[in-house]
Amino acid sequence: MQEKSGFVLNSLHANFLYAGNQAYLKDLGIQTPGSAIQRSLVVSYPSIEAVQKDPAKMTIDVDLSNSKIKVKDILTFAPFLSKQPAFKNSNAVLLVNSRIKGSLANLTIPVFQFSGLQTPNWICSGTIQNPTDTKKLHADLVIKKYQQQP
Repeated sequence: MQEKSGFVLNSLHANFLYAGNQAYLKDLGIQTPGSAIQRSLVVSYPSIEAVQKDPAKMTIDVDLSNSKIKVKDILTFAPFLSKQPAFKNSNAVLLVNSRIKGSLANLTIPVFQFSGLQTPNWICSGTIQNPTDTKKLHADLVIKKYQQQP
């Protein structure tokens, strides 16, 4: 499928749910000529109203295994990013292998691997508390690998 902007979606599949206290994409697969995103995203919350008042009440479980995202695909949905130096090369590919779970008061990151966008290749794990509140934000991360790309 090709959209009039030129965006091409080769395939999309997922088990999808949006309800009063949760939303998810399970068995997720998105394929474009330059991107392959797979696995799952689950978000749970007491209610939309409760999360609007206190985002820390939301829990997430993100599993993006060996996914790649082409900058061109990102810019299709967020063209304002093209002004950022990291997004200048539309052929660059972002590689992500990650598992993040917990509440927005306390996130556990068993693995987060990231490379691309003119950034180093790095692998870390750890916890992040209160990522939505900069005054209470605390991170305890173990950097397992940090390698500057040539």
